[in-house]
Amino acid sequence: EWHDGWLIQGLSQGPVLRSFGPFVLSGGWWLGEVHRAYQFAETQRGDILWVYYDRRRRRWFMQGRVE
Repeated sequence: EWHDGWLIQGLSQGPVLRSFGPFVLSGGWWLGEVHRAYQFAETQRGDILWVYYDRRRRRWFMQGRVE
C-alpha cells in the first residue's frame, strides 16, 4: 500500500498523487510461492508507473511505465 508523498524514483518525478489497485497475483506455480500486489501509480509529473509490492522480499519494485 502506498502513502501520501511516496517518492518512487526520486524528486524529479515528484510524489505519488494517487494509485489504482491493488491487483494481486499469487500462487505457487513458479519455482516458489509468489504474492505480489500490483498498482498503477500516478506521479506529480504526470507519469503513470506500474509498480508492485513483493510480500516475500518485503519491498517495492517498478515493473514499467505507461506511455
